[in-house]
Amino acid sequence: MKYLILGASKGLGLCLSESLAKIGHNLVILSRNLRDLEKIKSSLELKYKISVDIYNLDLSNDIEEINKFFQNNHSNLKNIDGIFLTAATMDINDIVIDNASIVRDLINSNLKSQIIFIYKFYEIFKVKKQGLIVGFGSVAEMLGRSQNILYSASKKFLKSFFESLIISTSNNNISIHFYILGYLNTTLSSSKKLFLPRGNVQKLSKKIIENINKKNIYTYFPSWWIVISYLFINTPFFIKRIIFNFFKNEKY
Repeated sequence: MKYLILGASKGLGLCLSESLAKIGHNLVILSRNLRDLEKIKSSLELKYKISVDIYNLDLSNDIEEINKFFQNNHSNLKNIDGIFLTAATMDINDIVIDNASIVRDLINSNLKSQIIFIYKFYEIFKVKKQGLIVGFGSVAEMLGRSQNILYSASKKFLKSFFESLIISTSNNNISIHFYILGYLNTTLSSSKKLFLPRGNVQKLSKKIIENINKKNIYTYFPSWWIVISYLFINTPFFIKRIIFNFFKNEKY
């Protein structure tokens, strides 16, 4: 099988690349950091005797650039059996601010480009009559915040979008997996002071691989976040504001 990993140069994307290569799958890996991709390609091909194609792609680019990428590489992309959309971008300036470039970059990276990838590969998988689309949400979408506003809003949109995808594909052979992630031991959360333990990215990668042949997946990781999520969903907004004010001095 051949899998594409979006955001493969670090964190979960890198861990998944290693896990998939280890069990013999060929890879197409994408990131904005070409030097990192070249190192990963050399390491995985030498270690596991598989084929790794690399593409330098910045998801914050305008959508026309994403479309151009698909046009230029369709002959290779049409052979993909599944995609893992691990890419995510955070910015310390993601606050209520009048900065068009920050707004564009964060929305393109965390939302628009991922939707384009999903739609493009959905068409490819319809022709193949099978395929796998794996997306990742975040518990950050549960609570309004004064920082990471566009990031958390994008994750809230993706959650609803993947719920619709699962419903829309119930009668075909395209599998939709969506993992709503708590904070992990990756660079995205390494500087944050957290009031709950971080999830282990290696354990998450193992879980994703174990589920790879299942039809549809919609779950939280770590699993105990489902309890917290349920409580927040059923909590009035004014109480959520009190909770936010309590933690506002923490970088959560």
